[in-house]
Amino acid sequence: MAASGGPLLFKKEYQLLGNGPRLIICKGSIPDWPKLQNERPDPLTPLAVVNAVIHSRAGPELANELLERPLLRPGIRCPTGEAIETKGYNFNVDFIIHTCGPNYGSGERSRCKDDLTNAYRNSLTKAQQLGVKCVAFPAISTGLQAYPIEDATLVALSVLKDAKAPLEELWVVLFTQADFNTATGVAASLGLSEYVGPVQPPNTAQQPPLPPRQAPAAPISLAVHLQQQPEEPPHEAGNLNDKAELVRLKGSDGFRRQRAQDPCFRLLHFLAMLGHATLEEALEEARIHSVKLQHFARLARCHLQQPQQQAMDAVKAEDKVWANYGCTPLQLAAACGNLGMVEALLEPFRLHNREVATLINHTDLHIRFSALHGAVSQGQHEVALLLLQLGADPEAEDETRKTAFQVAPSHAVLRELLQLALQPVEGLQMRVTVHLMAEVLEGQRAEAEAATAREHTGEQLPGTPIRPNAEKSVEAMTSSFFRALCINVSRRVT
Repeated sequence: MAASGGPLLFKKEYQLLGNGPRLIICKGSIPDWPKLQNERPDPLTPLAVVNAVIHSRAGPELANELLERPLLRPGIRCPTGEAIETKGYNFNVDFIIHTCGPNYGSGERSRCKDDLTNAYRNSLTKAQQLGVKCVAFPAISTGLQAYPIEDATLVALSVLKDAKAPLEELWVVLFTQADFNTATGVAASLGLSEYVGPVQPPNTAQQPPLPPRQAPAAPISLAVHLQQQPEEPPHEAGNLNDKAELVRLKGSDGFRRQRAQDPCFRLLHFLAMLGHATLEEALEEARIHSVKLQHFARLARCHLQQPQQQAMDAVKAEDKVWANYGCTPLQLAAACGNLGMVEALLEPFRLHNREVATLINHTDLHIRFSALHGAVSQGQHEVALLLLQLGADPEAEDETRKTAFQVAPSHAVLRELLQLALQPVEGLQMRVTVHLMAEVLEGQRAEAEAATAREHTGEQLPGTPIRPNAEKSVEAMTSSFFRALCINVSRRVT
């Protein structure tokens, strides 16, 4: 069934507990889930989304609200299995429910099952307390946390099938067709009754667009307006269209010209640069037309759509260095901020941590930039955090002996990355946060010294009040003290 004005999707609906909520399993993407609401007759229904990777779309206000929450222990504001809520901000939902699922590859199996059960149960309880009627869940912990999809789906559906009012709909949004098939098979094994009703695609030519969402009467819910966003081509014919597009790109003059100049130039390099011949062009394209990132990420997934070992072999074969830059498609995708493509390139290796670390920490042949250097240098926070979660080395140095944090375009950009790292980020080691904090404090010390130097020479930035040198000296000394303290803590942690 197609959502009105949105991408085609596979979905199945189940009726829970007689006249209870409906459970909807669908193939799609959590960041695009609010678009599915276009097919709902009631645009005023409060919405919530359970997801941990939507900060960039929600805007900086989301990070600020999370940072206002107290630390329960160093670096942790939401323990594994717990759930907290924030406003939806620019994500076009009323609430975002944040939960931390377990890392299946690094914990006891029974403990992981308990933590995952609690993550779903506490998120569901939070949604019911908020009074929302519709909530969407991703497949928590099944990506790079490596929880087997069938076992994770059994845990999820066993919890969600007991949902009660005021919830009316629970969505489980799964990225791949294989995951969708697995989830519907688990639903059948649990004896869930498939909802039977008229399912006709809406006639968008005869239906006027839905009016903007208004604030509902219930004060517990913050309503926001649904915004029309550029749609991607349908996902069904999906594979055929994508494969045809891949054939077209492989036969294009731009690709063939680069391939003739450099035999190491592969299709994944071309996809990572959004169909351009140079990284500079790709970076400009990513800034102007960010929707193309999703399009080329999907093409990369299609290119790698094969059994896991074959996909791993394909990535290894195509992740060879490219002579013009000496780098891999992963590094190019990271610099462009293409989170979807970074995930696609790493997905085949999700159960092979050592090989993931090798891919992530590869450096180019010219300036010895890693994927993390590229992401940080371009201010791509979401990609940088993912790489750090998966084992990117924050202390690796480039040709000029600078770490990734030291090549940030500005001190403000580094502070933004620190703000996100201080949120509950599953798998992010404390030493990474401490190292980042040390660099931020070092930047503050350098700014204080520069301000002191300007005072001595009579220079002053517009609008900057001159403070006594003694105050500057104390500030610089304090920053140096905290930097030394952070480095000391980092050494103890490691």
